[in-house]
Amino acid sequence: ETFHPVKITDSFWVIPQWTGPQ
Repeated sequence: ETFHPVKITDSFWVIPQWTGPQ
């Protein structure tokens, strides 16, 4: 699977900590 940031607003992204640094 390919994971990626989830865009929830125009200026804020949720980066899952299992795909990158905390």
